[in-house]
Amino acid sequence: MAALAGGAGSAADDTPSDDETADEEQDDDEEPASPEDRSLWQAGRLPEDPEQVLRWMDGMELALGRRLRNLSHAINVELLRGGVSRSLLPVSLLDAVLDGQLETMAAPANLMRLPLPFGASRSPQAHTMAVLLRPVELELEEPRLRTCRRRLQQHRQEVRRMAQQFRRLQRRSRIHQAEQLWLQDIRPPSIPSD
Repeated sequence: MAALAGGAGSAADDTPSDDETADEEQDDDEEPASPEDRSLWQAGRLPEDPEQVLRWMDGMELALGRRLRNLSHAINVELLRGGVSRSLLPVSLLDAVLDGQLETMAAPANLMRLPLPFGASRSPQAHTMAVLLRPVELELEEPRLRTCRRRLQQHRQEVRRMAQQFRRLQRRSRIHQAEQLWLQDIRPPSIPSD
């Protein structure tokens, strides 16, 4: 049990362990974070620009998904070590299921059952089971999480409206500044009178 907690802790810290070296190649395929995005995470406080707040919220969602995926993988590794499971699915397969690229068979919440591509034609199709923690399934199981998610979505809508209004006001400000510069250019220079 302590090994499971330790494995989950290392997965939650986003530091790659020996089991996660293949993950680094998978994560490199995603869009690299811009210096501006990296500064959002390192600032230690929320940004003031609503558009940056939306990006920050998207980053939090992405980080939550990665943490749950890494925790799922760590749990599967421990189940394999403990002899409870007979197979270990690579993280790339977990990502494919999360992205909807692979169809799974019916399974209880937070478990994933994948059909195996081999097996005798007369026997029932072989399959493998693995733990796959997903935010949606966790929310369905825990009403408080569902309530928190609903509130977060409401706040996200408010921030989205604020970002739209912010863009509108910025556009008006730029138009006003351009008009002021244009008016300055078309006014004849004042001739000093002696």
